[in-house]
Formats: sequence, C-alpha cells, structure tokens
Amino acid sequence: EQKGVADIDTQQKMVANKDTHQKVVAGIDTLQKAESMRVDKVTMNTTHKLYICRKNFLSVAFGYTLFLTNFRKFDIDSKRIQNLALALAPCTIRIGGTSVDFMTFDPEEKAAKMEEKPKEKRQIPDQPYFKNFIMT
Repeated sequence: EQKGVADIDTQQKMVANKDTHQKVVAGIDTLQKAESMRVDKVTMNTTHKLYICRKNFLSVAFGYTLFLTNFRKFDIDSKRIQNLALALAPCTIRIGGTSVDFMTFDPEEKAAKMEEKPKEKRQIPDQPYFKNFIMT
C-alpha cells in the first residue's frame, strides 16, 4: 500500500512541476534499483559485551578537505599541536574522507607539508597533497 501512495505522490509532483520531471524520474529509477538490490539480514548478539570503552575515551575525526583548505602546513611537532594533543590525551585522532582511503602515513617525515604536484601526476585532479602521506 505504501508503494502505491508513493507512486501517486510522484505522479502528482510530475504533473505539478514539469521542470523537475527529469529529477523525479531519476529518483524513481534510483528507487527501483534500490528495491531490486539483494538485502542480507544482519543479526547481532546483544546478550554480552565484546568491548567496553574507557570512560575518558575521546575520538576526534577530521575530514581530509579540512586539511586541504585550512592546514596548508600541518606540523605535528609544533608547540600548538603538542599542547592540543596533551589536552585531549588519551585521544584517538582519525583523518577521514574518500581521498584518505588511498593514503598511508610515512613516519620518516617530520612535518606534513602540503605541496602542489604537477596536475598530470596527481591521482586526484585539482588537489594538492601532503608530502608525508603516500597515495597508494
């Protein structure tokens, strides 16, 4: 029954605004693809705990684009970063985002420096890169 209601709503929207017709049709197409996808059932045993975090556990996540735009020269040895790390300790810091899925850290480098690489050699077009992170 719900599907029929959604179809009627969609048809009304298509008639009401012809400019968005293509967007609505694309939405229907996406919905149909999602409905045809195989769904697996996930079962979790909640009768016992696998792991308990410490009460003082802290996790901080940064998006990679934040580094691209705001941390052009991210120096891990800087007094400011060291003070921040001390204040947050113990802390897990995670750098995330799609671009980071293909990066590894090079501990031999002291400071993460953002450098411009020739465009033809970049794995991600129009993006600079960190020198001590290696794209793999």
